[in-house]
Amino acid sequence: ARFIDGDAEPVLRIAITDDSGAPLSGLVIDADLRRPTDARLDQPLRFNDKGEGVYEARLSTLAPGQWRVRGAAARGTDTLELDQVL
Repeated sequence: ARFIDGDAEPVLRIAITDDSGAPLSGLVIDADLRRPTDARLDQPLRFNDKGEGVYEARLSTLAPGQWRVRGAAARGTDTLELDQVL
């Protein structure tokens, strides 16, 4: 996962692959962006599938410092836990 500059808002981009490195598209992602030092800055994420295993979520704001993405990506009965410090 990494932050990129969007047109007007910051964007969080993640790429999800299987164990062999093949991209996983068509996932439903339920996740939050959390600020370890100030929970008031936590925000839910709405990811859009950009294809080839790439997903993007626009952020309302992004203060400098450490952030954590936590949640899950699912397709059918398969679920992948997401937990990454950025």
